[in-house]
Amino acid sequence: MPWPLAFALLAQMLFRTAYTAISIPYGSLSAAITTSADERNMLATFKVWGGALAALAVALGSQPFVALWPTPQLGWLMLALLIGTVSSAAFVVMFLRTREQPPGEAPPPAFGTMLRALAENRPFLVLLAAIVAVNIATVISGKVTVYYFTYYLQRPDLTGLGLAIQVAAVLLLTPVWSWVGRRWSKRQAWLWGAGVATAGLAALYAYGGKDPAVVMTILALVQIGGAAIPITMWSLIPDTVEVGEWKTGARVEGAVFGVVTLGQKVALGVGIGLTGLLLQASDYVAGAVQAPQTLRGLHLMMTVPSMLGFAVSAAIMWFYVLDGRLHGRIVRALERRTA
Repeated sequence: MPWPLAFALLAQMLFRTAYTAISIPYGSLSAAITTSADERNMLATFKVWGGALAALAVALGSQPFVALWPTPQLGWLMLALLIGTVSSAAFVVMFLRTREQPPGEAPPPAFGTMLRALAENRPFLVLLAAIVAVNIATVISGKVTVYYFTYYLQRPDLTGLGLAIQVAAVLLLTPVWSWVGRRWSKRQAWLWGAGVATAGLAALYAYGGKDPAVVMTILALVQIGGAAIPITMWSLIPDTVEVGEWKTGARVEGAVFGVVTLGQKVALGVGIGLTGLLLQASDYVAGAVQAPQTLRGLHLMMTVPSMLGFAVSAAIMWFYVLDGRLHGRIVRALERRTA
């Protein structure tokens, strides 16, 4: 293995490991700060908003920043240092400013107890299955977007606009879906959002044409529904913590968010692997004029996996029973037990 490749691989492994070590306790803070389902909904709103704004800043600002430096290599290095410094400082500020609920006097649960708290937590298992299903499918369509615009539509210049529609949908629709979760239920927000996204993808599959205006309109509909998933997911995860505590007496925020993170990483790996296999099965050739069967394959990859993923996740979430009223009863029962 050439040393630049080995260095890049090692650096990525170290970065991903360190990021995971930080992201799990960071995510679990939403369960440790408050037990209110509505307050967790608002925390998730700001989390998703922050992520979307960061993605927009990186998308719009990276190339102009890199162009300020004598060489692209130096520009990308300085950009990485800037982002790393700012993000690390943000975590330090969060550590200094965040106050958790007072911890109980019970010692940390044993590993076996943590596993039992997860295994007996049906809402958590249902939610985890829905997260993995929708992540695998959307990874495939996300990775093939560039190929779809470049070869199928023959409009690579529109790729940025397609990604901008996705970010704009998250920014504009996150408070709407957050309100739906508070007004009806988070489960209902997931079901409605997944339904809209599934309908949009079915329309894109049935259309099969190459008019950019029509494609962009349908993709906007898909993103309107898809925007419900991240806000609902990050709002639902902490609510499952109290279920495990109520059933087993063990409060395992870190284990809940750790397993969710693992599920997302597995979904990412499976989705990327399937993307490569599907491109190979479609006879894709990089940089060449694609054969008709390859173009059909790109259209299928853009529509069918995500359509199935949203539909399957909605079917799974149909069995999610933890609404705000039941969660409030569990929280009050735990408070009485502690008292």
